[in-house]
Amino acid sequence: MRAPGASRAASLSALPLVAAALLASSASAEEHAPPVDPMEQADARAAYSAGLSAYARGAYTEAARHFTRADGLSASPNAKLMLGRCLRQLDQLPDAYQILVSIVRPPEALDPRYAQARSAADEELRTVRKQIGILTVYVRAEPRSALLHVNGQPIPVSQWHSALPVRPGLVRLSLETAPGVIERREIELAAGQRASIVIGTPGPVVTPEEMPVPSKSAPAAPRDATPQVSSLRIASYIAVGASALSFVAFGVFGALSSANFAKLEAECPEHYQCDPSLEPLASLGHKQQTLANVALGVGVATLGAGVTLFALGGADDRPRTERRATASLALTPLGVSMRGGF
Repeated sequence: MRAPGASRAASLSALPLVAAALLASSASAEEHAPPVDPMEQADARAAYSAGLSAYARGAYTEAARHFTRADGLSASPNAKLMLGRCLRQLDQLPDAYQILVSIVRPPEALDPRYAQARSAADEELRTVRKQIGILTVYVRAEPRSALLHVNGQPIPVSQWHSALPVRPGLVRLSLETAPGVIERREIELAAGQRASIVIGTPGPVVTPEEMPVPSKSAPAAPRDATPQVSSLRIASYIAVGASALSFVAFGVFGALSSANFAKLEAECPEHYQCDPSLEPLASLGHKQQTLANVALGVGVATLGAGVTLFALGGADDRPRTERRATASLALTPLGVSMRGGF
């Protein structure tokens, strides 16, 4: 941050020395960069030098523009390092975190000759982490049709289930699974805090009280027969019961999946170079999430069938001797199985 008054003047007077040291320390690394077009290499060096000059003057926005250009023309991470520093000075901390992380990890992707730049980026990253929150968002939705936003910013599918840097305070999430169908979540994060959240739950479910009732204009039963519940109405009750069991299975598997993901987040918050012993836990969490989604699909389908059968079914006026209804219900690992005959 820029210091006010005399402190700010003192810090700015020292920036030329800092910039000179940075230029000297990165010169050898730049010489070892992979071969590039001579003209692009010259442009990259010019942009990098212009960025250092602007950084020394405290013109961080101008410096960031030069370092962005240099980064696009060079394979050296030094421009990224300086861009991250500019963004930190501009209080764009989440963006600075993303830039610095791209240098630090994965380490095997960085040329060993740039170890000094990686070490400097890691030090900057430790400073930035103390000023932001880290949120892992677990999304229960079809990636091809869902849109996730965090604080109004779209989050690509590649960043789902991974650590996202956010500003401290109230974080707002929205998940659009269909046009006009949006689920919203909120979570409060303090500086330096890590947290996880799950988004993507089923929408409103039709309760038995909201089911359609038979029409009052239905014909009256003959006097010589006692009105009985129709076969379709019986089937609707079975379907609703099957739906309830499926939603229970969805809740159980969903809770188990969330617990495993939370444990995985606690054991390996950075999501790289994790202990191999955590792989079974991650696999189990994904299987439980799949089972929860299957149970949810079965529950929605059987509930829809139950509502339809309830609407179509009415009083059965046939004599009892002419009616026969059989049904069987079983709970399987994939949901509820129902068989019936009328």
